[in-house]
Amino acid sequence: MKLIIRTTILSVLAWAAHGAEPYTLTSAESKIAELGATNFAQASNSSFISCSNLCTSDDHHVACTIADKAGARSEVQCSYKSEGCKKQ
Repeated sequence: MKLIIRTTILSVLAWAAHGAEPYTLTSAESKIAELGATNFAQASNSSFISCSNLCTSDDHHVACTIADKAGARSEVQCSYKSEGCKKQ
């Protein structure tokens, strides 16, 4: 019983330390992130796959996936406030 309570308390504290729940992007914000990821992929001779549409930190970036011509996937962080991405 003590273990369950302790685990629950630690989970709550971890959630509280992170802040609020992940932010879900609006349609317009998703389009900005996707455009940035598409442009980043094209400049890297890759293809855009998808963006997560959830921001889990305060940096205004979401995880987007791109794939090179061989099919190898990689993740980039793309802004949803202004167009632009960065490699992780």
